[in-house]
Amino acid sequence: MISQKDMHWSDVKAALEKSGSSLATIAANLGVSNAAITKIKHRPCARIQDAIAKALEKKPAAIWPTRYYHSNGSPIRPSIWMLKNI
Repeated sequence: MISQKDMHWSDVKAALEKSGSSLATIAANLGVSNAAITKIKHRPCARIQDAIAKALEKKPAAIWPTRYYHSNGSPIRPSIWMLKNI
């Protein structure tokens, strides 16, 4: 099985900038703090990941493959993901 890595955080931010968006814009649209958006770097949150992916016109699993089940594309619960990745 090939090990997939999540998209590098700097690449996520750069892609958002290239698309005309930003983490701050996404935070404002979702009504969350900038800190909540930045936590996505280390902790999964499907709602925020979905918003970032939508801004990049990608599926969240394409950006964070370690955070999604490959069989059906559903997100892995944060508590389960954290046990395996911290």
